[in-house]
Amino acid sequence: MIETAKKTLQEIAGTIPDTVPGMERQMLIGDLVAKQSPAERTALRKLMDGYLLRMSRINASDIDLGGFGSAGHIWYRIYGDKKPAKDL
Repeated sequence: MIETAKKTLQEIAGTIPDTVPGMERQMLIGDLVAKQSPAERTALRKLMDGYLLRMSRINASDIDLGGFGSAGHIWYRIYGDKKPAKDL
């Protein structure tokens, strides 16, 4: 299921133009996710839930998913120290 979610995310990301900024970009991502099959949306939800459950387990105060400086990693801030989760 994780591989399905990652494949779906890669496909969605590949369709988003670099010229779409901020809130417009977020709305486009939401529209693209809504067009996925129920199985793909379920896989995406479970993947995100896993990241958030990990956040709770490691006492992280925030999480960064993507963005300009993420270098392809998910970042967690734990007691003020923000580091990438290189095992994800």
